[in-house]
Amino acid sequence: MKRGSGRIIRFFQLFILCLSLLQVTPAAAWGQQENQVIVVVIPGLKWDLLSSQATPHLLDMAAAGGAANVSIPVRKTEGIEAAESLIRQTGGRVERIGPETVGEEQMYKRYLALRDHSNLLTVQFNRLERLTERQQLKAADRFVGNLLQDVDLKHLLLVTSDLSTAGQDRGPCSAGILLVSGGGVDPNSLLSSNGTRQIGLVSVRDMNPTILAHLGLPEHPNTGGEVIGSLMWSGSTLPYLQDQVHQISLVNRVRPYMVKGFVFGMLVVLIGSISSRLAPVRFADKWGVLLTGLLTMPSVFLLLPILGYRDVADLTVKCGILSAILFVALTLFKTQRGRLFFLSAMTVGLVLPDLLQQGYWMKNSVLGYDLLAGDRYYGIGNEYMGILIGAVLLLYYLASQRYVEWKTIIQAFSFLVFGAIIYLLASPRLGTNAGGAVAASIAFMYVAAVERAAIFYKKWVWVVAGTAVLASGILAINLLVPYEQQSHIGRICSLLLNGGFDEFFAIIHRKWLLNWYLLRVSPWGMLLCVTLLVLFAHQFWTDWFRTLTPAEGRMVQSFAVAALAVFLLNDSGVIAATGVLLFAAVTVLTNAMVKTGIIQQAIVADNAAKDDREDVSKV
Repeated sequence: MKRGSGRIIRFFQLFILCLSLLQVTPAAAWGQQENQVIVVVIPGLKWDLLSSQATPHLLDMAAAGGAANVSIPVRKTEGIEAAESLIRQTGGRVERIGPETVGEEQMYKRYLALRDHSNLLTVQFNRLERLTERQQLKAADRFVGNLLQDVDLKHLLLVTSDLSTAGQDRGPCSAGILLVSGGGVDPNSLLSSNGTRQIGLVSVRDMNPTILAHLGLPEHPNTGGEVIGSLMWSGSTLPYLQDQVHQISLVNRVRPYMVKGFVFGMLVVLIGSISSRLAPVRFADKWGVLLTGLLTMPSVFLLLPILGYRDVADLTVKCGILSAILFVALTLFKTQRGRLFFLSAMTVGLVLPDLLQQGYWMKNSVLGYDLLAGDRYYGIGNEYMGILIGAVLLLYYLASQRYVEWKTIIQAFSFLVFGAIIYLLASPRLGTNAGGAVAASIAFMYVAAVERAAIFYKKWVWVVAGTAVLASGILAINLLVPYEQQSHIGRICSLLLNGGFDEFFAIIHRKWLLNWYLLRVSPWGMLLCVTLLVLFAHQFWTDWFRTLTPAEGRMVQSFAVAALAVFLLNDSGVIAATGVLLFAAVTVLTNAMVKTGIIQQAIVADNAAKDDREDVSKV
């Protein structure tokens, strides 16, 4: 009886054990031997505040681990709440020590009490105040020095200045800082991620996936960042990081003034040119020269990073010198056709090589994108995407109308260039602008359809079919690369495949709201309206302009289709569409101001040269 009872008891114990294993909560997987992440937030911390006297431990941490500047996006910055939420969902333990815990010693005692009972522990200091900055820094530094004693392969320590834009008086976008030690981070290294692809620059969004990866958890689908990695650096990392943020901040400071100056300058000259057509004045053709000269500014802005600059004065002087050189170069051409050809060829010749290096010049250009705003870190922005499409369309039409006898060869070569541009825009490793790639495909397919009507006799069928094929190709390209290297369209499709229709419609709504906002309040919106007015007048008020030739009609229609496509498919489509239409508006206006049409100028010059050769042969 006792023997049978013992078997029953052991069987019952085994049953309870199996039941507990089947019903085990995720918390059972967490233990004291699991990895741990400590995040210390010191609001207002900057590289300039670090010194061997005030912050010796923070400097030691930079030397023993990794360091980076941090982009804090203005939009959708939630700190590390996504990581905290996922850790709690899996049964992990999340703790916080807030600034209400007064005194460094009290905070450290609180840390010791929570250290062995948390997987993610966040320590928040008060924002550094000017009057007590040194004392606050020393206290925070001593606290970090105590934490460094616990750092090893399993324990990851992150010290950052801010986790979001909340409570900041931001003004122009500014960078935070990040120090990382432990967790296998290389000593004396610069940090980066696949999200930024910039040595020494990470996004605050990258902290969520980094924390989750160290704890062995899957990435949260809504974090929007990538795991931070380290790259060993020869020499001190701090001078490099200080110079990096100085260069970015320098461009950010001058960007509003230079870009608005360019936009308002184009507005004034465009309106002046239109006025000269309504009420003819002396030297009306000079407006055309000035228009063409102003359109060189995107190329000037792209050349400035190649030359380099130290400060605002240096940048301004070099910008003025480059502008003067290009303006003089334009005046050396005897015909407006030659000036426009040189302008468009130079623009395409600068933008395309930069695409091959992931937009290095563009990201450091006044007309480029803000690396600290968090919307884009590499590839081509919508500003230069629109300018590229407009310049290459103008270059094609100038060449094909000028050299009619070589039109077939020019078309074949141009279509190859169009295909290369679409690939560069769509590539997740180069242009990373899927909206621009689809818009370019619509524009280029339309050009092919109207130029080769005998082949593409149903042009809109070919445009739609070509765009569908391109979209499928972009998806295929994105499927061949890891998720973190996919473009926006690849991630949007991933959302749709996973049932994220709400997020998809939210993206469309956001794009429309931003375009509507730019159209209402931005100078780019005013410039877009003026360029549309010019093209509208060119089409319907022929008294202002020369009689439309069939080729000119096709050119204007192609520019209009391209502008509409980039407007609808991009969240700052107003800027991209303006970049496209500027090349069309300047061309039709300057063509109306010269005594002989742009294309006719070249024909007259050819005939004159032919007559000269005949006269010489007779002699």
